[in-house]
Amino acid sequence: MSKKRGVGKRQVPPRFILVCEGQTERGYFQAVNQLLRLAGISVKAVQDEVSPLAIVDRAKDYITGNPKRGIEAVEKQDQVWVVFDWDEHTGEVVRARKEAERLGIHVALSNPCFDVWLIWHLEDYMRVGCLAKQTDAELKKVWPSYSKGADNPWAALWTGLRKDGLHEASRRAREADAKLRSDNLAYPENRPSSEVLELMDAIKDVWEKTARRGTGECPVG
Repeated sequence: MSKKRGVGKRQVPPRFILVCEGQTERGYFQAVNQLLRLAGISVKAVQDEVSPLAIVDRAKDYITGNPKRGIEAVEKQDQVWVVFDWDEHTGEVVRARKEAERLGIHVALSNPCFDVWLIWHLEDYMRVGCLAKQTDAELKKVWPSYSKGADNPWAALWTGLRKDGLHEASRRAREADAKLRSDNLAYPENRPSSEVLELMDAIKDVWEKTARRGTGECPVG
């Protein structure tokens, strides 16, 4: 049995284990992990499955442990998240969310897809009822060099293309959520929206409680 982290020594911040739907999401969060290392916060993004229910099933391995896969159960203070898209899988997303909640897994759903969160780093975007093909076209318009997959210069979103991109993405996500609520647009009609905001808020909360002196403002807030 592995030695529990934080037992008999300085308490360490919780880890964020993210089970993602695609390589794009995994690449993005790996870049976020690089950004957060100064504060000792670890974000581990893995990508193995391509449907909401399968993603939740894989995330379960990190809750219960799966020796066959070489996966140990996370510590009590760690957080396990699933990151997936609506992508017109309305019923399956509902079932996946219920199963995640039963297991204590957090959900970061983007509707219609993760592209919305990326667009919000760069510009205001509030095309109510948008579909994935529309957000894909918009993302390529505002970030011409973007391509699906992990191999994008992700840091450009918060250092080059838009220096305050992460903060702007959070602001725009909050504004979009407020508008959708005021218009009484509930799932699955609440498009565009992204619960990646909730994940970033959770990371920011840990940052504010554990950041070392000199790390400055949380970069993802």
